[in-house]
Amino acid sequence: MGAVDLLGLDDPPETMNRAHQPPPPSRAPKKTVSAPKAATTRPTNAPRQQSMLSNDDAWDDFEISQPTQPAASQKAAAEAQLQIQLPKDILGDLTALPSTTGVAPSNIPPPSVLLTIFPPVLTSLSHQFLQPLSALSSSQKSLFLSNQETKSFLASYVTLTHVVGHVIAGRKSRWKRDKHLAQSMRIGPAMSGRSGGMKLTGLDKSESGREDTEVEVVLAVWREQVGRLKTAVTGASVHGSKLTVPELGDVLPVRVAKGSEGAITSTQACALCGLKREERVAKVDVAVEDSFGEFWVEGTNMHRACLKFWEVFKGRLMSR
Repeated sequence: MGAVDLLGLDDPPETMNRAHQPPPPSRAPKKTVSAPKAATTRPTNAPRQQSMLSNDDAWDDFEISQPTQPAASQKAAAEAQLQIQLPKDILGDLTALPSTTGVAPSNIPPPSVLLTIFPPVLTSLSHQFLQPLSALSSSQKSLFLSNQETKSFLASYVTLTHVVGHVIAGRKSRWKRDKHLAQSMRIGPAMSGRSGGMKLTGLDKSESGREDTEVEVVLAVWREQVGRLKTAVTGASVHGSKLTVPELGDVLPVRVAKGSEGAITSTQACALCGLKREERVAKVDVAVEDSFGEFWVEGTNMHRACLKFWEVFKGRLMSR
């Protein structure tokens, strides 16, 4: 049996339907219009200007401007300077190197006379420096204490208080160690009728009592100003100053420092305070540096501060 055509007779042929469909509208090709290219002009090279300076011409020195303080700070510093004049004539520079060389001076007065110089000096320093300083505003005080001249003056002030501590602590030892002082308290052979002279026990006791009295006077003046001095030193420490205010009393313990602390022994005692090089006063000699003449003067065999104190005040001491 032959193949049967599944296409029905009633179904219209596909070719006939396609023939009667209208053709799809044709699209015209899109015409692109290119914009005219702008003409570019190459910049002409400007004529090179010939430098008027040659390589041999010298350059001027550069000036570096230093930063200036604000106007308010300058005004505060000027006002503080006007209110406080550092009393350098009273104290001098106790931090400077002593000029004395060779053997120690032999005409230093006894401790009772040395102690009499401290109360008037400390009182003047308090009236002319500490009290006006405490009256300044906080900003004026900070600027005044940041000044290098003020910090140097404070260093001399604190050095003086260290000398006070040494004289108080070593006053008893000096009578035993200072041969010049011991001889001055003896009666000569011609007057006593004895070959070696003799020491007056009554005079020794009276001198010791006089020393104790002078120590109390010094400490009374000291207690009135130590608080203000510590405040000033603390304010200066903010600006790099490293000072230690001592703690003074009528009895100051003395110890012998060890070699491991950097202490160097001496055969002679200081001619002013009576202490030896390796001895340290409690709460006075703190963090002592004794390597390059900071603490002790070789040859003269005296504390540097004690020797400088003698050079500054010997005129006033000898007149007493």
